[in-house]
Amino acid sequence: TALIREESRFFKGAVSSRGAIGLTQVMAPTAYEISDKLGMKINNYGDLFEPDNNVKIGLYYYSMLFKEFDFNIVYALAAYNAGMGNVKKFLSGGGNQDINDFPYRETKNFVKRVLKNYRRLQFANKIINMHSAF
Repeated sequence: TALIREESRFFKGAVSSRGAIGLTQVMAPTAYEISDKLGMKINNYGDLFEPDNNVKIGLYYYSMLFKEFDFNIVYALAAYNAGMGNVKKFLSGGGNQDINDFPYRETKNFVKRVLKNYRRLQFANKIINMHSAF
């Protein structure tokens, strides 16, 4: 949810300046490849904007990155934004590998915003659960 909020502000028709689409802002070639892996029936480009399709594709893609980067949420988010190859190149440089040292400001800020959204959502869920206990 935090990723979707940051990527599209929950607007299913979102299209980035780089061509990423839908709620999860996936690139069409990536979306088609993943939809094939998932056995989804995607008949046209417009089907990629459908929330059910787009979220399944985006979450599958993020889960792939999460596993690829040994379940490190920061590196997986960075890869979602900047590409797997860029993050692997960064990590191969050795050193501390703190997200603040990542060469792309856009990606550093993206990761920070998603994590901030995540913390806010966790807090909101705690409040909701407290109130539902009464």
